[in-house]
Amino acid sequence: MALAFVAAQARSATILPPDAFWNVTGSVNGFFQAPFGDYSPVSPSPNTDWPPNTTLDLITTVNLSGYDLSTVQYQIAIDNDYTLFVNGTKIGSLVHDGNASWGAWINLTNTHSGVNTIEVIAVDRGSPDYFDMQIVGTPVTPTVVAVTPANGTTNVSIGARSEEH
Repeated sequence: MALAFVAAQARSATILPPDAFWNVTGSVNGFFQAPFGDYSPVSPSPNTDWPPNTTLDLITTVNLSGYDLSTVQYQIAIDNDYTLFVNGTKIGSLVHDGNASWGAWINLTNTHSGVNTIEVIAVDRGSPDYFDMQIVGTPVTPTVVAVTPANGTTNVSIGARSEEH
C-alpha cells in the first residue's frame, strides 16, 4: 500500500482591505469608503471626510467561509478612540491621543465560518482625525490523500469527497 500526502502552503490573504466600504451613521450617514479623516498620517489617504469632534458608527460584514479562523487578525489606525464589536460582542477598544498609526495585529475573536458583522464606534476628540481598519487571514487549503491498497485500486480523497480509480 502506498500513501501520499500533498498540501499547498497557505498564505495570509486580505479579507477586509484598508479601502473597504462601510455603512456609516453619526456625523455622516450612508455607505462610504475608508479611510475616514481629515489628514493622512498613514497610508492610504482618506477617501471620506470625518468632521472633527464627532463619533462614527461604522458597520460592515466579512465572509470567513474557507478561512482558518485561528489566523484571522485585524489592525486599526485611529485618531482618537475606538470600540470594536464582532457579531454584537465587544472584543476590543483603545483610547488614544496623538496621531494615528497602524496598531499591532490582533486576533479577531468571536468569529464563525460564514458572514460576520464588524462594527466600530470611532470617536474623535479634536482635529485632526483618522480611522482605518484591515483584516487578514489564511485560507484553508484542501489536503489531497491518495491510497493504493493491495488490490490495485486507488482511493483519492479531497476534503470529504472520495473517488475510487
